[in-house]
Amino acid sequence: MKSHILTFFAILSVAHPDVHATLVGCQALVPSLVTLLTQMTTLLWDGDEFFMTSSEAIVRTVRTLNQTIFLLHHLVFGLEPNFNLRQRLHYAPSRTFNGITHMFIVTFGRLSCSDPPEWINSAQKIELEAISGNISTMFRSRTHQ
Repeated sequence: MKSHILTFFAILSVAHPDVHATLVGCQALVPSLVTLLTQMTTLLWDGDEFFMTSSEAIVRTVRTLNQTIFLLHHLVFGLEPNFNLRQRLHYAPSRTFNGITHMFIVTFGRLSCSDPPEWINSAQKIELEAISGNISTMFRSRTHQ
């Protein structure tokens, strides 16, 4: 279901510039995506036994993780050149997204710098390493523009 919701938001964001602006203007969407990324990386790096033994859940989580990162990238760096991610995270609705800046730092630190967990199979390790490379490229290319 999460994948379908992400697909829905991705389709909306490319449908029309006004819709993209509305999504970017939503105070809860970007922090919600960061929270979802945090939940998925926590499952991968601190997974419980059930999750670690379910190869289908691992594949689904890695693919959803990738989809979420690209949607977040499109919203942050897409049509709105002046989007301030730091400000959006600092001024997120506090009760709902308490600690969102810390979540962002830990999540993107894991995704960009940590080795993939040892217990996942090689195909998912390769996909996580590709995600790490994509994150580095996304932010490096954006900061040099």
